[in-house]
Amino acid sequence: MSNLLTTDTRARALMQEGLLEQLFQDPLFPELQFRAEYKRETWKDRSVEAIRTRTGVITPDLRAIQAMNDPLIGTYDVEQWYVRIAQRGLTVQTDLVLDGLALASLLARDLHTLGLNAGQSMNRLARFPLYNAALYGQARIDTVGGAGVAKHVTRINGFSEAFNVTSRKWEAVSVANPVPARVWNTVTLAWDTVSVTACVPDTAGDEVGPGTLTLAGAYVHVQYDNIVALSASYIVRSGGGNTGIEAIGALDALKLSDIRQGVARLKSLNVPRFEDGYYHAHLSPVAVTQLRNDAEFRLLYRGTGMEQVKDNPYFSGIVAVIEGCVIFENNEAAVPDTIPATYGLQGDNLAAEAYNSATVPIGYALVIGKEAGIEYAKDAIGISEAGITGKIGNWNVTNEGAAIDLGGIQMILRAPIDALMRVVKSSWSFLGAHVVAADYLSARQGSPYADIATGRSRFKRLVTIEHYGA
Repeated sequence: MSNLLTTDTRARALMQEGLLEQLFQDPLFPELQFRAEYKRETWKDRSVEAIRTRTGVITPDLRAIQAMNDPLIGTYDVEQWYVRIAQRGLTVQTDLVLDGLALASLLARDLHTLGLNAGQSMNRLARFPLYNAALYGQARIDTVGGAGVAKHVTRINGFSEAFNVTSRKWEAVSVANPVPARVWNTVTLAWDTVSVTACVPDTAGDEVGPGTLTLAGAYVHVQYDNIVALSASYIVRSGGGNTGIEAIGALDALKLSDIRQGVARLKSLNVPRFEDGYYHAHLSPVAVTQLRNDAEFRLLYRGTGMEQVKDNPYFSGIVAVIEGCVIFENNEAAVPDTIPATYGLQGDNLAAEAYNSATVPIGYALVIGKEAGIEYAKDAIGISEAGITGKIGNWNVTNEGAAIDLGGIQMILRAPIDALMRVVKSSWSFLGAHVVAADYLSARQGSPYADIATGRSRFKRLVTIEHYGA
């Protein structure tokens, strides 16, 4: 076998006694469900960054209007947030000489595999913002107990910004713009009030991973004390407890009552349902097994099967429809196997923690309401007067018979431009952003930790359920 034909390690791996496989097999592949939870919008701004605005509500006023008087003037708050789009993509290259000698087309296989990569990458990009918003404002102080103002925490997610009442924007935490918070005191079994005035990540540029918080005053803590911002998202914890994931033990399996509690929270906050008329709950296969072992769930579904929603695109992944919520099995839901162990600068880091201090694995189910996330997208590459060298198109990829959602993703097939015209480069491209918009100023506080006078949940359209993750 000549060196010319075996320099491509991918081709060498496929060759058996001088022949390529005549039929490629589809790979093991995760379910791609998180991206479908986003409302999709076309990016129309002629810039990479834009400001979006959401209004609060006017407080109801039921007072009678006195004779000869005009009604009182109503006012409402307005909050703003930034959206910044970025281009993402990946390229593979195919040697047309090898492709012409193979019994099965390497180019076709490369395009298929690249499409799968695009789908999985986009699903991850959608997953991270949902979880980070749902886990917003929750951390553990992981240094040995003691006094002082500097506290190293397991996650800084929710502590790097505070709502500035003057600018009506979320701005960097500072002495002048602190994050009000509470720490669960494991000695007095009560919440102590603290104020965070600075936040420094362990990895520069990371906004959700480990880091150091500076408090306005010295505070005596015990290792793994739970610190919660007053703008924290609402979390249901299987088995209860105020100590964060430290409260999770091997008996704290997910139960139907946990999902019901999450749905009740969304309803109480006036969060609308999706177009199908339901909230959506995403459970890992581990969580689904726990749910099916729950006595209440088994009693409700004994001998009745489950309510089928055949028009729903998730039909094959539906576990049950109950309490106004469709429960999906999603093997990309956060459990230790799907939680990254490192943090980088790409903005796609996950705030979930895989284990508590007792090495108990933690699982995270999500209950989601309508328009929790917004996907902004714009074609990154267009056809100009200069023309293109190759083709730009759309994807149509299936894996084991399941269609992969690649809407809004460009496929670029660049013609060979090397000296021998033998190398084709295939790429996928996405220009856009995935954003979870804030509802800080909407009615009601959201988090039970929040004081309505001084703070309320920033993200109200998602609820996390923390449970035993194995």
